Amino acid sequence: MDYIYKVWIAGGREHFAYGNGQEMKKADLPFAESLLELLYLDVGALGGSFESMDKSLTMLNETKEQQYADEVRSVLDGIAKRHIYFELLRL
Repeated sequence: MDYIYKVWIAGGREHFAYGNGQEMKKADLPFAESLLELLYLDVGALGGSFESMDKSLTMLNETKEQQYADEVRSVLDGIAKRHIYFELLRL
């Protein structure tokens, strides 16, 4: 699966474009707002998600079963909603 994630700064705003090439999402924020949001993000609240993804990745590596890939994708879908920078992890 192809995935595109682009970030650029123009006109005092941060611009984001991401998606699979056919279906692209776009967003823009005032410059530095996304960085400040990331700085104040409660990463402790994401700990369980990352632990779950770690276990699924380990099992995927050992078994190559699709269910573990689906579990990883599900976690990535969830954390991507928390901050736009997590969209990059979908690569």
